[in-house]
Amino acid sequence: MSVPAVELQELGQRYGPRVALHGLSLTVARGEVFGFLGPNGSGKSTLFKILATLLQPAGGTARVLGHDVTRDADAVRRRLGVVFQQPSIDKLLSVEENLLHHGALYGLARRTLRTRVAAMLERFGLAERRGERREFLAHLGELRDRDGITVLLTTHHLDEAERADRVAILDRGRLVTLGAPDELKAALGGDVLVVQAASAERLRERVRLRLGLEATVVDGVLRLEAPRAHEMVPRLVDAFPEEIRSITYGRPTLEDVFVHLTGRRFAAAEAGA
Repeated sequence: MSVPAVELQELGQRYGPRVALHGLSLTVARGEVFGFLGPNGSGKSTLFKILATLLQPAGGTARVLGHDVTRDADAVRRRLGVVFQQPSIDKLLSVEENLLHHGALYGLARRTLRTRVAAMLERFGLAERRGERREFLAHLGELRDRDGITVLLTTHHLDEAERADRVAILDRGRLVTLGAPDELKAALGGDVLVVQAASAERLRERVRLRLGLEATVVDGVLRLEAPRAHEMVPRLVDAFPEEIRSITYGRPTLEDVFVHLTGRRFAAAEAGA
């Protein structure tokens, strides 16, 4: 069997009294587009600093293509390419100029550098727009399919995580769940109703007693997850016309998965972080 792209075993990190990673364990197969999804403060940045050999873990192990990030950092670095979503380039330079600049920082000879820059511009369809820029994310799947590389994506944007083969959802340094986006959403067991009410707690109890439906209250709103949840809308409105202010229906999203498993909305977790 081939060595996994990434192996984490009980990986831990702390900053003083604050624990940033709580014994994180998972494996990423070669050739996967693997997403780490979580709000700010979930441990994503700490994890990627460890994988990039920029930070030593406080406990556990992390391996990249079989190489320990602590004991064999040079081998790990030779096998990594890091692309920052936020601009880490000189905005006053064109795409070509940025490539030339960074290649020079890595010590590439002039002729080799020019050849590689030309090749990369062709690969990303930028040869005729070498003085401009293009979004990188759309090209990740193509890189995996054509070159067999493994893509690790760290994001707090739900739509980006949807494009991964598998997603690890992190919260407060812990692994909440892991799986293919569609599988994680299907595990909720149905669609989602979000009900705004005068008192969500009171309505939850009345819904349970009168209609026999179990619901949860998250950040002051009532949430129901059930197959064919849209059929419940008339029942709820007829039963509690004075209490219900609005009802929103939708198919499950990764945010719904996060809410279901943590009891908090993604946006609220971001604000809390």
